[in-house]
Amino acid sequence: THRDQRSEPRPEAGGRASVAHIAGAGPVDTDDAIGSRGRLCRSIFISSYATFQCLKASLLPHQSDWRQHALLGATGDVRVMSYKWITERLYHNTAMALAQYERGDEGLVSLVECRDDAMAYVVIRDPRVCSATLEDVTEAQRRIYCKLPPSNRLDHEFLEAAFGTNADIVHVFVGEGEPSGVSRLFVDETRSVLVTTHVTVDASTTGAHLSANGNTLEGWIVNDRLSETLTRVREYWVMGFPTLASREAYAAAMHVDESTLQTKTDDQVYRAYMWHMRQATAAQMRHCRANFYETLAQVQHERRANARMMEKGARA
Repeated sequence: THRDQRSEPRPEAGGRASVAHIAGAGPVDTDDAIGSRGRLCRSIFISSYATFQCLKASLLPHQSDWRQHALLGATGDVRVMSYKWITERLYHNTAMALAQYERGDEGLVSLVECRDDAMAYVVIRDPRVCSATLEDVTEAQRRIYCKLPPSNRLDHEFLEAAFGTNADIVHVFVGEGEPSGVSRLFVDETRSVLVTTHVTVDASTTGAHLSANGNTLEGWIVNDRLSETLTRVREYWVMGFPTLASREAYAAAMHVDESTLQTKTDDQVYRAYMWHMRQATAAQMRHCRANFYETLAQVQHERRANARMMEKGARA
């Protein structure tokens, strides 16, 4: 019968170990080493898997399929619930968007490639502190994203009936073949959050206003009151670009002649396309920031003018 050699008495200090003791210790130590190696390999595998998944989850708003970003029901209550689900899902992911600022407070435009779903993402982080009240900053963004003419809206009357005439929710129509987008502004005493996303599936139409190229977008603009005259603005945007079907499509997207791509490999064409989209996105970010400051200045000017008029009226 095999006995556990670990129960054998150890030789006294300075004494000679018996042959049986030495031979019996080997299998036990080997078993321990094999067990330790197995546990270590399992820990390394779990760590590697978790690192990959967390990296993707931390850079992107969620890990669902890119085609499921925004689905609108056909009519009635189903469509109302679709609008609520789309915007409230984004709003409840605000903390995840702000978690990107734990890596640093500086602005950036970076590229994240996820070949597993044939998508690449341009990630934008744009923070700033404004010498303005939270109310003025919120109003500026309301004018930019929500107070649009009816000609640029879809479901205008439907949304007013469902959410109220003063609700800050809008379904934006840009043009035929271009993606439509849903934006909504959530406001409380110390923070306002503007969320926006492209619509990828709309059951109520033939898809005339849906993106023909499959580009996706999700964005958060979070405004926090720092003081009565200071507001911190943190923007986080994720723009998705699927790989295109042909060199002709890549040439059209980059606004170049197709012949200029003939000598390039597929990988070089893809790299050139992603560089172009990253540069275009950075330029768009600069334009949006300038538009925000211009609108904010207008809001502040109107508020001061109204305050002066009220003061004159009170004196009279």
